[in-house]
Amino acid sequence: MGLKVTKKGLKIRKMDIPFNIPYVCGNEEKYLVEVLNKREFSGNSSFTKKCEQIFSENFSFENAFLTHSGTSALELAASLCNFQPTDEVILPSFAYLTVASSFLSKGAILVFADSEKNRPHICPKSIEQKITSNTKAIVVIHYGGISCDMDSIMCLAAKHNLIVIEDCAHSIDAMHQQEYLGKKGDLSIFSFHETKNIHCGEGGLLVVNKQEWVNKAQKIWQEGSNRNDFQKGLVGKYEWVEMGSSYQPSELNAAFLLAQLENIKLVTEKRKKLWDNYYNELGSYLLNLGFQLPLLNENHNAHIFYIKCKHKQQRDELIQFLGKKGISATFHYPPLHLSPYYLKNNPGICLPNVENWADTIVRLPIYFSLSFEEQAYIINTIKSVLT
Repeated sequence: MGLKVTKKGLKIRKMDIPFNIPYVCGNEEKYLVEVLNKREFSGNSSFTKKCEQIFSENFSFENAFLTHSGTSALELAASLCNFQPTDEVILPSFAYLTVASSFLSKGAILVFADSEKNRPHICPKSIEQKITSNTKAIVVIHYGGISCDMDSIMCLAAKHNLIVIEDCAHSIDAMHQQEYLGKKGDLSIFSFHETKNIHCGEGGLLVVNKQEWVNKAQKIWQEGSNRNDFQKGLVGKYEWVEMGSSYQPSELNAAFLLAQLENIKLVTEKRKKLWDNYYNELGSYLLNLGFQLPLLNENHNAHIFYIKCKHKQQRDELIQFLGKKGISATFHYPPLHLSPYYLKNNPGICLPNVENWADTIVRLPIYFSLSFEEQAYIINTIKSVLT
């Protein structure tokens, strides 16, 4: 058994603390009413353009395309890669399943890489070992809003002439070397699912950094048509010119997201205070007991705070114990290379660091409306049981 309640036990009242409460700033209703009054409901209208303006002015995302989910942004990115039958994409196994399915559905052969030993991020050395003459692209995930080793990964990409796709689903308002995540790769995607720092219920974003792909991205985003050229008066009618799909979110989603974007610095600031409290109060205590915590990084956005336990049994017991105390903590991704769907058509492989992270990580509640009193209860509860 890895857990033991101390003799003193808990001396504070039990609280009920969910894992996440989606952020609402208050202006969402105002903007939604504007959409209702304007009678502009479909995508790519005034609120979509206002969101795009913020992405350009505040984050330097010059070519940003709102989508109705992070997954649809991944699928759009995969379409731009134009995979041929033998093309391979290297991607993390410690990831959400649509990271893999989005590229598989566009014809890529999946090659899973291991995580780093001291953090869940994809390992550059593992990437290098997986590169073959068929490798066309690398997908990286900035786990928890903390950057991957982008310098090493971009060097590998340049050496082998590979496309880099940054999965920034966790990472809005996070940085690497004073540059916002999502700017280094050829393509990047973001998620605005309700579990993210800011959200619109369901939503996503594709950022195209490779200028020669912008026009094609525009056409794929608009159902495969040249509607944008028509709206600019460059052609007399719009037609089917690419293989595309319906990726645009409605103006209702864009209006909701605009309210959130306008308050993103407030959200990041509060979450970072909570993240720092966790680290300061639990850091030395848990590190001395052999647990691991996220590596310090001043440019992160406090999307996830986790404890890495010593083994799966300890992880399961901690989650169960916290649940009994009214605290909803949870594990994270099952390894994709061990998933039933992947193993149905592929031989098994061993990625020891991925498997270890999947067995041992515990994510703690962290969200804008979490009070410091509630957080103190979480911290004290953890201290009462981990020995």
